[in-house]
Amino acid sequence: MKTLNLDIETKCNNNCLMCIAPKLDFEITFDHIKNMIDKNKEINEIYLTGGEPTISKHLFKTIDYIKEKNSNTKINIVTNGRMMSNTQFIEKLHEKGIQKFILEIHGDTQKLHEIITQTPKSFIQTIKGIKNIVSLDLPFEIRILVHKLNYKELKNISRLIAEKYENYNKLKVVLMPISYVNSAEKNKEKLFVSLTTIIEYIQKAIDILNEKNIAVKVYHIPFCFFEKRYWKYINEGITTKKINIYYPKECEKCSYKIRCPGVWASYNKINKLETIRPITE
Repeated sequence: MKTLNLDIETKCNNNCLMCIAPKLDFEITFDHIKNMIDKNKEINEIYLTGGEPTISKHLFKTIDYIKEKNSNTKINIVTNGRMMSNTQFIEKLHEKGIQKFILEIHGDTQKLHEIITQTPKSFIQTIKGIKNIVSLDLPFEIRILVHKLNYKELKNISRLIAEKYENYNKLKVVLMPISYVNSAEKNKEKLFVSLTTIIEYIQKAIDILNEKNIAVKVYHIPFCFFEKRYWKYINEGITTKKINIYYPKECEKCSYKIRCPGVWASYNKINKLETIRPITE
């Protein structure tokens, strides 16, 4: 399946410490958006991204244009979830044909979540947004981006999700370390934590989510960091650009390299990757 990440907005209504989007001081025009869609006619699935795509004045026009060009294209939206707290807004998105929502929860409490988003009321709005998604019985994905400020709370974040959405079979949770680019690179002293430090917390989070029948995946951590029973949760990740991913030379000996997501190249730039143990079974 061919996919496209389509940026439709440069601004955001959050100000996350670890945001990977560059700070841009210009507006994306609808002509530019149409041009990108026209150049990618064979795409099967489009992810509307930003900035924050739900605050774009071109959002609904973009959805209509995609459907006009190819009614079979699957349209997903990568969002912080805040605008989903508006019932009329999300119902309109549903009517327009958005098929999946991808959003993030940064903490188990309003205080922690908003320390990270640097935006008052963002936690309450995101949680209400998820409630509205569930009320419409729509598929969604929660991404938990792991860093120094929240890794010790992964169990509590997972319990929050598990208690609220137990047995909801249209939910997937993704656990992954942050990429240290743009705002994340600027705030690396506040955010950096090693992969070896976070592994036990991620494994426990997986256990908690599994107990409540919630699908879970891990991105951008190699197999060799985990106990073997967790390997089935490891996925290739969210980027296909090889320049963004790092594999040390030891990985050439690993029988799992073809399936391994590697690590963010930005991680290795600011902290030499811990010892890799190639899997040779």
